[in-house]
Amino acid sequence: MRFNLVILVLMVSLVGLGCSGPQIRGEGWESGLEGVDASTMELLRHAGDRASLLVLLRPEQWKAAQAELALRPELLSGLERLLGFDGSLSKTSAASGIPAAVGQWIGLLSGKTFEAPSSWPGWDDKRPIVAALFEAQPDPSGLGLANLLPGADLLRMKRVGLRHRILVPAEDSKALLVTFRLILVSIGLKPEPLAASFPGLKGGVLCPLRDTNDFVALIPEDRWLRIELLIGNDPGLDTVDGGPNPSLKTWREILDQNPSVDSLPSTPALHYLASSPDFLGVYLRPWLLENLAIQQGTQMVQSVMPYADQVERPVLWAKGMSEVHTASLVMTPLGAEVDDIVMGLSFRDGIRLRQVSSLTRLGAEICRAGKQGRIISYDFRELPALMKMSIALDLEAMVDRAQVPANFDSKDPLKLIQAIQECGAFCQIHALARQIFGSRKALRGMDPIRLPKSLKISLLSFNPTALMAPDGGAWMELAMAADLPKGYDSSWLKKALAHLKDRFQGDERFRTKLLIEPGENHDTLLLGINTDPHEVFVRRQQFGPVAPFAFHLSPSRLPKSHGGTFLALGQVESRGALGERAIKVETTFQRPGEKKSGEKKSPPYRFANYGNLDWPSPGLRYAQSKGSACLVEVKRAMILALSALSYADSLEKHSLLVKAIEEIRPQLDCGLKDPLSKARAARIDEELTWFLAQLKQAPLDPPEQPAADSEL
Repeated sequence: MRFNLVILVLMVSLVGLGCSGPQIRGEGWESGLEGVDASTMELLRHAGDRASLLVLLRPEQWKAAQAELALRPELLSGLERLLGFDGSLSKTSAASGIPAAVGQWIGLLSGKTFEAPSSWPGWDDKRPIVAALFEAQPDPSGLGLANLLPGADLLRMKRVGLRHRILVPAEDSKALLVTFRLILVSIGLKPEPLAASFPGLKGGVLCPLRDTNDFVALIPEDRWLRIELLIGNDPGLDTVDGGPNPSLKTWREILDQNPSVDSLPSTPALHYLASSPDFLGVYLRPWLLENLAIQQGTQMVQSVMPYADQVERPVLWAKGMSEVHTASLVMTPLGAEVDDIVMGLSFRDGIRLRQVSSLTRLGAEICRAGKQGRIISYDFRELPALMKMSIALDLEAMVDRAQVPANFDSKDPLKLIQAIQECGAFCQIHALARQIFGSRKALRGMDPIRLPKSLKISLLSFNPTALMAPDGGAWMELAMAADLPKGYDSSWLKKALAHLKDRFQGDERFRTKLLIEPGENHDTLLLGINTDPHEVFVRRQQFGPVAPFAFHLSPSRLPKSHGGTFLALGQVESRGALGERAIKVETTFQRPGEKKSGEKKSPPYRFANYGNLDWPSPGLRYAQSKGSACLVEVKRAMILALSALSYADSLEKHSLLVKAIEEIRPQLDCGLKDPLSKARAARIDEELTWFLAQLKQAPLDPPEQPAADSEL
């Protein structure tokens, strides 16, 4: 059975959230951000603009979180195990619990545990803690050709690791430094004495982690203690008197490189993060995943080099780098529907999860197309159900308006799937976060099924154990109502149901009813599994305000033996709304035993725009430029050349690379002429020029060693 409807439901729920005030227009930090907390914005700015993920924690919400979790003992015990608290989290104060969690994370990186101190002098618990995670190096535009040359030591190629940064607000950062330094000492980390003179440390300390070249640095600043972690770094080793001596040059350079604090786009998601009172906020910047993927992919290729024969290493490097750069092509702002996403967790008035996504101009047009074409023929009857879900959007119209991901052949969807699979998690996150409907459009060639104009699903009951009992009764009761394009081909659904019936071999516990009601401008599909859909749905008499996305889960209707964590969460309600440039989805988790909000009619779900609605999508101006398009062709040609090296004869490798570089020269010149791409094109030009000069001096492959003469 095909799962297009379910996949699209998940896609719509992942697109995002947004909450707002009045519409405000303008540019920069000082306009469009009224209502934000100034101290929070200060921390966000100093966390920088390079981290792919920001995490914000508000200590003043600690007591509210404790009170709510105390009523859900299953969740509380799970969090205690996750955070490494030996005692009860519900009795731990914010002044000891939150910094202890930060210290616990550092301890995990070092492979050791520590006993948290009872007090943290100098910490300011009135301001949030901000962590900037997964900060890759900027603009990794090189092609890595130097590592194809004879004598290139791929085993000792310099690696630059991921950088993480934590800003712990402080009333006295030097006093807080003393406490954290004691933590490092207690887990066996020793400060590097040669780093004490680094200007970037500002009187703090730098400690290598474990027996590796990773490090943690504690840097006291005016209003916070800055904690820097670099994981996977290779600073290089110098030999002194026959023994290794760590070089601190790279460490110093990294500490001196601080990200910009002025180039964060003023989006609704960022505004929400800086203005909401949520206990926890998680902020994703998908546009930075390309750099992250290239850096991590390069290091993964390097990590397999020790296991390859010396003669095969250049070929393995060429093949690996062709895949790394091929995958990076899909992560482009061209055709992006979402710029950034924030998810907020609040414990005020129960547990609430909010998600806000900032829509690009294309994303806003896609959402408008979905709202304009929606039709809702049926509504839910007032029947108790385990789960209800409703999508009041014309999904097919949204896919029509979307753009196929750039740099891939939409006529061959298998290439797109293969590229995303090779790219791994980074491309998959990018596709789900930024270009949901465009990805679906690219797959139309494989799956021509048209999507509904509106969809309602009701799961009345679910008990899989009934399948194991001969007379266990119906194991599932489900009903679906969908408004479809006129003349919709439902043959695939009929075949799927027939296949399921064959699997159950006429078992009365799997009865289906499928109806197609023709209409003037659309058709309506009604499906029932072990139930009559007309008993679950009723024709809608009048159209009123309705959330584009709604979800309702009542775990109390599950069998006690299957409730588990769901029963601990209580009733779940989720609703979404569309704004001019943002989407908001809000999910509430009501405690078991509370009055279910579903028992009374929910008020209309309204959305007001807020924040700066004219922000420039990061990287879009460059990606749309002529020079950028030329450099994409340069990279595409070099990817093909690198890939071909793994199949080419040794005598052909020189000519193959020389020909490829000659053919891309016009495209590279195009990139050099465009001011937006000139700097990047110049770096590639310099690398190619140097590489050609080296090719003239030596063959790519080292000469084969003659076989030893056999004994006569």
